[in-house]
Amino acid sequence: MSTPAQAVAAATAGAPSQIWLPGITPDDIQFLVANVTGLSSTNVNGTSSIQIDNGYDFYWYALTHQADIGGAIQTESSRVIPLVTVLINDSSATRNLSNNPTPLETLSGTGEFPYRTIRPRLFPANTVITFTWLAYVTSGTTYSNIYHLLHGYRIRH
Repeated sequence: MSTPAQAVAAATAGAPSQIWLPGITPDDIQFLVANVTGLSSTNVNGTSSIQIDNGYDFYWYALTHQADIGGAIQTESSRVIPLVTVLINDSSATRNLSNNPTPLETLSGTGEFPYRTIRPRLFPANTVITFTWLAYVTSGTTYSNIYHLLHGYRIRH
């Protein structure tokens, strides 16, 4: 028969710690970035990928993005809303996470308003997350950079 402390420990094994203490607890907050450059009306396709570290699982719980046109400085009122779609593929599940490419603004927020997943999604160690980008911009528009951040935490095996 187990004690209450043993029962709690067994029930929470593998769960994230209440606080992150790098080097002490087996988990830590992590931001994974997929960056694509140079999407334009004449260069509409791009790809980027993220590989999850060996020995760690990644639990994804929010998404944000930032884009710029021609490397221009931005202010709050001049924030770029990128006219791109993205298709996300999870190599561990060998499937896409949507049935069609989805406009970025419908599944990712700004830094102030991140898009939160309903519950964390697990990407096991060594998973490759591939992003396929397609721009649908007017002539003359070039996105110098689109940064897409996956917010989450990793848990060491």
